[in-house]
Amino acid sequence: MRYYLLLCFLLMMFDGKSQSFIYGTIISKESKQPIDLVTVGIVNKGIGTNTNAEGKFQLHITAANQNDTIQFSMIGYETQKILVKSLAGKDNTIWLEPKIYSLEEITVKAKRLTANDIMKRVIQNRAKNYSDKPFKLNAYYREIRNVNSKYDHLIEVALNTYGKGIDKYHQTIELVNSRKIDHVRFIHEENLLNSTLRLDYIANSEGIKLSNFKKNNYKFENIVSEGDKNIYVISSGIFPDRKYTFYINEDDFAIIRLEMEDGYAERKKLYLSPIDKTHLLRLRYFKVVNIYKSYHQKYYPDYISVLWDYDKYNTSTKSVYENSSWLREFRVNQLVTQEIGQPDLSKVMSKFGSKIEDQMTQYDTEFWRNYNTVPFTSKIIADLESKGALEDQFIKNGSQARKRKKFTCEKESGIEKVRCLLRNYHELYEIPASQLAVAINGKLVISEAFGYADLETKTKATTQTPFRIASISKSLTAVCAMQLMEKGLLDLDKPVQNYVSSFPQKKWEITSRHLLNNTSGIRHYLDEEDFYRSKQYHSMTEAIEIFKDDSLLFQPNKSSQYSSFGFNLLGAVIEGASKMPYLTYLHKNILSPLQMTSSYGERNDSLKIPQESLYYISKEGQKIKESPQNLSYKWSSGGITSTAEDLTKFGIGLLQGNILKRETFQLFLNPQLTFDNEGSDYSLGWFVDTDQEGQIMLHHSGTAPAYSSHLLIYPAKGIVIAYLANTGTDTFFDKDFADEIIKAMDKK
Repeated sequence: MRYYLLLCFLLMMFDGKSQSFIYGTIISKESKQPIDLVTVGIVNKGIGTNTNAEGKFQLHITAANQNDTIQFSMIGYETQKILVKSLAGKDNTIWLEPKIYSLEEITVKAKRLTANDIMKRVIQNRAKNYSDKPFKLNAYYREIRNVNSKYDHLIEVALNTYGKGIDKYHQTIELVNSRKIDHVRFIHEENLLNSTLRLDYIANSEGIKLSNFKKNNYKFENIVSEGDKNIYVISSGIFPDRKYTFYINEDDFAIIRLEMEDGYAERKKLYLSPIDKTHLLRLRYFKVVNIYKSYHQKYYPDYISVLWDYDKYNTSTKSVYENSSWLREFRVNQLVTQEIGQPDLSKVMSKFGSKIEDQMTQYDTEFWRNYNTVPFTSKIIADLESKGALEDQFIKNGSQARKRKKFTCEKESGIEKVRCLLRNYHELYEIPASQLAVAINGKLVISEAFGYADLETKTKATTQTPFRIASISKSLTAVCAMQLMEKGLLDLDKPVQNYVSSFPQKKWEITSRHLLNNTSGIRHYLDEEDFYRSKQYHSMTEAIEIFKDDSLLFQPNKSSQYSSFGFNLLGAVIEGASKMPYLTYLHKNILSPLQMTSSYGERNDSLKIPQESLYYISKEGQKIKESPQNLSYKWSSGGITSTAEDLTKFGIGLLQGNILKRETFQLFLNPQLTFDNEGSDYSLGWFVDTDQEGQIMLHHSGTAPAYSSHLLIYPAKGIVIAYLANTGTDTFFDKDFADEIIKAMDKK
């Protein structure tokens, strides 16, 4: 009878398609303290979660899981395995037994291999341990900020990511649902979910060069256990300023956990970033954690976190007025390695040029009630509920999000499929006007225009309508600099003062290579006053007056910050090296040879091409025409106007060796070493990435409130794609959409 009643209870709990949660708290038997980041997973199912800082967990389960086993594992503890049915329907307390080696045991085991021996085997076994096949992660992302000891900002995103395998760390992000609470609006310019995924140092081998044994200074720290497995703990020492700690499985030499720490405050080298003219953000501490888990003899991502600890400093009063920490976490709920399917294009997130807040969905109460998330700590709940019930705040904030339209296309493949994709995309995001051009092996195969260059007069955009290309101008400037290097007129490693005598000497030497790689320490825009300027400049050398007297943010090549003003200075360097104005050099050496007849630098005192597009900003659901702008202060960083067709000519010229030697172009494809030999994804005026097949590609984008641009070059495929739009808000074109275009073309 007792068994019958239990069976009835389980059947009611998992009736049909119903679903529920296993939940509880995990505590150390020795310390009696809750354990953070314990892996809680269903054995052999790729389904799991983690505990929060209070040791609490909840795991979403269905009727199909009722006879499964849940495993609780943590480095340094005995693993526990418990049947799902014995945990269902109650608040569980799980006690984990610490497993600690004696000092004598550690000494004996450590003598088997040196730290360098272990790291060499990590490298040798890398391809065997980590899958190079596509996979899908059903996951969620949480970012939460604490200001002056109180939580005031929360974003959660339920998502699917589509990964390509080890060393192909680019992942397509499919947004499933989202919710947020924002007591004090916090402005930033990037998709922080994407930047979190890119801090997967285990998959992204550019993060630290494991094979640099001498400089990394590997040290054997400890041996701990995870269940019946021994785990080597190896540190890199300080390389060069950051400490890396690796947790390595003794059986197969796989890195299963990696921690990176940089104690800026401890080493008295705060990372500085300007907020405005009298206020600085000072980064004091930075930590990244990567956790991988084994599934069918291969390791896959399970958890990524990024912690920033910083303050805000008033340079006038020389005082700190805010202390903050910001935690971003990516947690995997389920791993899928078979029949992963394709992302829904209407839900794909833009990773570049559009922050998460611009892509939020309306709040779905029922969805979040049944979705697998790690519980909030009591402190987070108490602080966020100071402005009302969490549910009410989620509903209120979600009401501000625009409901996305469905993205459908019945065309099977080829050019018609691409046109269909673009038409859907254009209408989905209500873009006033846009252009797309695609070239393959030197031939223009697609050139399309959609919408209105002028909404008021209903003037249609054509393929010859010029659009501002924003920061793609930087890539043009980079090619100008490399041409001068080829001619022996510019040494990338000589001080910029050799070419621009009016630029003051700084505390540290700045070179053109620093400018090309965004490692110069020169600041970016501070505010709208920096971005919108009315003064007419006649040369880039004249325009450096805006920032030339400012202090550097950091010692060149010790850090990185995207900087338009750095490329403005590079424009002045080009003028000094070539002995001609920047626009004259650009026209003579790139635009004219490649017959880019619709491309020019905008000027107030010269004739523009009459049919240039107008530009629009989204405001409260309406498209508002932007007032005329003067871009003469930033021709070399964001002041060029062109067409998508002209930009494909630029890409073709690079691939065919028409404006640069092929060996010089190859330098763009090799990510530059920065941060004392750590890699960067920005190389000599281009972003370097991999395509959907893991092959190297180059791209650059540009985004302003009223216009946006994208240029992508795939050397191995001979493909160039250019996209331009006359609004910068709600345009989500990026590499993922370009991948869809390439797939459609491949099937024609």
